[in-house]
Amino acid sequence: MADKAKETGVVLAELCHQPPFNKSLHNYYYLHGLVTAVAASPEIPMPEQWMSWVFRIPQSRLKAAEQDALAHALMTTLQQLLKCMTDKSRLMPNEEAFSDSAFQHVDAQLPLQSPISQWCSGLLAGHSQLENIWLNAWESMLDQEPNQVKVRQKQLKHVLSMLSTFANVSLALEQAEKKGNLALKENLAAIARSLPKALEEYVDLSGSLVSYIENQFETFTKPV
Repeated sequence: MADKAKETGVVLAELCHQPPFNKSLHNYYYLHGLVTAVAASPEIPMPEQWMSWVFRIPQSRLKAAEQDALAHALMTTLQQLLKCMTDKSRLMPNEEAFSDSAFQHVDAQLPLQSPISQWCSGLLAGHSQLENIWLNAWESMLDQEPNQVKVRQKQLKHVLSMLSTFANVSLALEQAEKKGNLALKENLAAIARSLPKALEEYVDLSGSLVSYIENQFETFTKPV
């Protein structure tokens, strides 16, 4: 039987349920999505930068031992996700809420606090914080392979649009209806089932940009 602590996100999940972290941090699914965005970034920022994004309550104060525990959980999750990317294995939490059967039952009533919505929200929040890194990569790519930039950016836009849909389904449906896209509601489950594939595409897009960025943070190995 595999060591449970080696499963991606287990250490972080356990920490998130303990005080004072259960009050000061975003929930586990949001954090898992956020760390996934960090791991998939074309250039991984220094820990002291991205670890500040995990707090739900700004300027939350933790004791030294609590800070160490949080840093350990976050870095463990980051390293696990990086290994998953290298191995091309599952990136989403290994839970029933992210299974194919669960995706098949996604509908217009998906609540904002659902694991899927929170995970998507966390990844989008992380991506937003990392936009300058992505922009730098696009600009570097534009100098070297201008014909590829628009194609790759269109792919990224599609992936982010999918994530936005499940971060807030009710808002997505409202916006789709205004645009005359009445089919979204009927196709939610089918689109949800393609989320893992979209995540793979997101990682592949990042990997294709890594070579265009100088001074990649060498502490971590990025999959290309």
